Amino acid sequence: MAAARGFVTSLSVNNCNNSEQKLKMGFCNASSIRNSSLFSSKTLFLNNNLGVKKVIPETRCLTVNPRCEVASGSASKSMASSLSALELLKTSAADRYTKETSSIVVVGLNFQTAPIEIREKLSIPEAQWPQAISELCALNHIEEAAVLSTCNRMEIYVVALSQHRGVKEVTEWMSKISAVQVSDICRHRFLLYNKDATQHLFEVSAGLNSLVVGEGQILSQVKQVVKTGQGIPGFDRKISGLFKHAITVGKRVRTETSISTGSVSVSSAAVELALMKLPESSHATARMLVVGAGKMGKLVIKHLAAKGCTKIVVANRTENKVAAIQKELKDVEIVYKPLSEMLACAAESDVVFTSTASETVLFSKEIVQTLPPVSSEVGGQRLFIDISVPRNVAPCVSDLETAQVYNVDNLKEVVASNKEDRLEKAMEARVIIEDEVKQFEAWKDSLETVPTIKKLRAYAERIRASELEKCLSKMGDDIPKNKKKAIYDLSVGIVNKLLHGPMQHLRCDGTENQSLSEILENMHALNRIFSLDTEISVLEQKIRAKIEQNQKQHREVEVANRKAIWILEHLIAIEEEKLVEYWGMELSNIEDSFERVAKKQKLSSSKSQEMIDWVGSEIEQALASMRPDHDPTISVDQKSILTELKTKLAVIGPIRQSEGSQKELILSLSKHVKVLEQTLNPDISKAYRNVDFDTCIINQIIINHFCRESKFDIVDCLMNEAGEPEAISLRMQFQEVHQILEAMKSRNLEPAFTWVSTNRARLEESGSNLELKLHKLRFVEIVQNRTRADALIYAKTCLSPLASRHMNEIQKLMASILWAGKLDRSPYSDLVDPTRWEKLSEELFQQFCNFMGQSSQNPLCVVVAAGVEGLPTLLKLAHVTAAKPHEWLAMKQLPVPMELGKEFQFHSIFVCPVSRDQGSEDNPPMLLPCGHVLCKQSINQLSKSNTRTFKCPYCPVYTLVAQCKQLHF
Repeated sequence: MAAARGFVTSLSVNNCNNSEQKLKMGFCNASSIRNSSLFSSKTLFLNNNLGVKKVIPETRCLTVNPRCEVASGSASKSMASSLSALELLKTSAADRYTKETSSIVVVGLNFQTAPIEIREKLSIPEAQWPQAISELCALNHIEEAAVLSTCNRMEIYVVALSQHRGVKEVTEWMSKISAVQVSDICRHRFLLYNKDATQHLFEVSAGLNSLVVGEGQILSQVKQVVKTGQGIPGFDRKISGLFKHAITVGKRVRTETSISTGSVSVSSAAVELALMKLPESSHATARMLVVGAGKMGKLVIKHLAAKGCTKIVVANRTENKVAAIQKELKDVEIVYKPLSEMLACAAESDVVFTSTASETVLFSKEIVQTLPPVSSEVGGQRLFIDISVPRNVAPCVSDLETAQVYNVDNLKEVVASNKEDRLEKAMEARVIIEDEVKQFEAWKDSLETVPTIKKLRAYAERIRASELEKCLSKMGDDIPKNKKKAIYDLSVGIVNKLLHGPMQHLRCDGTENQSLSEILENMHALNRIFSLDTEISVLEQKIRAKIEQNQKQHREVEVANRKAIWILEHLIAIEEEKLVEYWGMELSNIEDSFERVAKKQKLSSSKSQEMIDWVGSEIEQALASMRPDHDPTISVDQKSILTELKTKLAVIGPIRQSEGSQKELILSLSKHVKVLEQTLNPDISKAYRNVDFDTCIINQIIINHFCRESKFDIVDCLMNEAGEPEAISLRMQFQEVHQILEAMKSRNLEPAFTWVSTNRARLEESGSNLELKLHKLRFVEIVQNRTRADALIYAKTCLSPLASRHMNEIQKLMASILWAGKLDRSPYSDLVDPTRWEKLSEELFQQFCNFMGQSSQNPLCVVVAAGVEGLPTLLKLAHVTAAKPHEWLAMKQLPVPMELGKEFQFHSIFVCPVSRDQGSEDNPPMLLPCGHVLCKQSINQLSKSNTRTFKCPYCPVYTLVAQCKQLHF
């Protein structure tokens, strides 16, 4: 009975409510669907008690248009038999696009169809909604989009150019951003089209589809969708009109019915649940802690105050919001605590409410286990009421005897208490919603005539222009301009007069008394009369334009990337030349100074030797004169000889001349010492400058360092003292990988195999053969220590699944069996390389860091090592600017480059590709959601001083200034 999705495209059904309505996706007789064996009996969600209609059971290859109702089974059978499946398959894609119109589709998951474990992975923070809209509208078959993500639901509303293709693309996009498998999303999602999608959103806005029927917060969340979407390309006419109408419906339902009376919010239900679980005698004395002072947290505080709670401790990142609540609730003692003291506050609380936007767990099992037990007066268990999505409290905390965790899915216990009263209120609201759905559908359907109006006018304009050209050519070239203008105006006037009647019968602006069915009949009649359906449909034009635009954008991105790489390489080359030139000058100064010292030393030495030789010569002459060798009878006046020698030595002055040369040598040496001190100053404190660092970032860097060093006792101490509970997830991940590495040191590969099996898909995507290398290690151990039969069994069991991708490696392993017991002397000696275990451990750690988005090198060690290399330049600058310390403290960038090795070059100098200005403290680099980086001033210029969204100059993504993040080098 049901037709395959996408095959039936243009069958007219006379039995439908609207004679012109066409089957887009299949037949939908309710009784036939229930009896059909092609559909599962499981519905996506069921809430008939509240009047919410059953959603048609979803299958992977079948779907139903619930707007079309077949009057009798016989009519549908005859129609199905008239067109075989083969004939339906022959319908071309182009023909389907020509016949098909765009549809409003909702792809969603809520508390009725999906557990919180799935919803929290798919949730999108409000700040990322504009980016999500841009990404969705970049898909080939999505024209408009909106995102509604709350603690109880994650719903994507789109205007799809093709229902089947649009749903497929949206589902794949949801899987991409959340890492949830497509099959899991399909298992929990619900799909609604056109009228049913409209009715669903109206029910959501009115609070009928909420966990707590009639809650008011969902209406403000729908309003926020409109507020966030304003000015975003993709949040256009249909989707914008749908959500604005939904706001009107929500207001009207709450005004004309009493559905909003009583406990009508998730926050109030959370408070009710906490009081239900506490002994009644402890309601007034229980110690309450609220973590997070946002919208949800504020409502929790208000409801606690309404229930008689006199003291509430609020842990929040900033004090502003808490101060505003304190002014509003003056009768209640509200104590503010910074988030760093959250654990200390939790230790003194009996009930902990969490409602933050943190994407990491704040309370893990390990942290809660360290908290002191609560009094038996409050039941002996500390209650954690977690209404955050993603969750802030790990579900495994409930395994402890001293604690119990409740999340938003556990609020159904509170909701069930006043079920009958809510059913009556929901029935009143449903009448209003049905009336509003009809009004919106009439407005939306009237938009279907717009393409016909455009094509009809274009058709008439082509004829007018062609006939005008023929007329003017026959009249010759010497026609005055005023006559040409008169003829032109005459042709335009005739066409406008002729089109006035058809256009009036196609417009639905509320001024005419004709019904929508009459307007649609007129539209189809004009399409047939003027053969407008033979032209390329507007949908097909849009799809082709989207595909061409995407291809153009890809080409532009490739060109931009090539340019960026070239510019980067050019800048690096220039900086390297400058570094070589600068340090070459510094070294040449030291060399020149040393050469001067050496020259002075040689000169001093030569002069000293000359004086010694001269003095020695005079002494020898004096001695020769005093020895009478030729005649011993002759007496020698030795006193006169010595006096003459003394006179000669006084004239020569050897000591005086030596002192002069030594003074010059000492002076050169002192200058050389100063040159060395200036160039290589050992006092590093001179290069220090006070900088206001973010202590939170510094703590995270240090925690990351000790996690990498496997010093988890220090990590735990630092987390508690510094108040960094968010680092617990980082600690757990590094602890897991260090346990694997420790096991590998003792030749135990089981933990490594478990980790590889869990991350197999990501490893294959990155092209890693880590799994094969682990199997190689184990296989070689078997070959060396066990029998060949054991090696063959292992190969057949574990290596055969990898044969298709690693045949050469496996063949080499199989050949190594022949050398069992003597592999070290075989051609395969590399298999027993003693360093293979260490190398594989390093590779596994590197893959682990890649999956975490971190470098395999320790960031803190890299920074310290780079600082040591750059220290001489910093000391030189500090010495040069010592006379002007204010200039040194106010310096925003170094005036000279610093020489660092290739391993330390991370492009720390940023130059804006738009303004060509170098980044500075006042003009820092900002990361756009699309991944490109611009300086802050360029972003302000593009966004007109933060007054509008702007388009990235290098890709088609539109963004807001608030979505840009500052990069810290």
